[in-house]
Amino acid sequence: MNELQIQIKKLTDRSELIELVYRLGAALDEKRSEDLRTIYTDQAVFEFSSNPDIGDLESAIDNANKMGKHFAHTHHVMTNPIVELDGDSATVRVNLIATHVYRDDEPGLHYQVGIVYRFMAVRTALGWRFSHVKLKQIWSNGQWNAPQRT
Repeated sequence: MNELQIQIKKLTDRSELIELVYRLGAALDEKRSEDLRTIYTDQAVFEFSSNPDIGDLESAIDNANKMGKHFAHTHHVMTNPIVELDGDSATVRVNLIATHVYRDDEPGLHYQVGIVYRFMAVRTALGWRFSHVKLKQIWSNGQWNAPQRT
């Protein structure tokens, strides 16, 4: 490969990884938890300090389903992706601001959280997938266990 081809490959890889981040936010917001299977590897490892029960993909899908039932809406805003490529592996750092709205009729009653995501990714036969994710909560606002939706 010549230098131009190498640079194009790096840009393509970076774009695909950032797209993976955005697909994660959309899957969570649109309550499509099964889409997590197209974002993470089957053996993905999850480190959520706020929910240590999540350790694998099946637990993450189960948690996404529970969140979907608990909140009327969520809005995951993922920003400032920093991608570090290393051949067929990569790391991705992303800031997240997530808003969780409890009820359609009371959108002002919500919980917000600021998190830093740190992903490890691998290139698979099906494209890039996250193999490990670690979340670190930076701040929160509102009440996590407010009244559930009616």
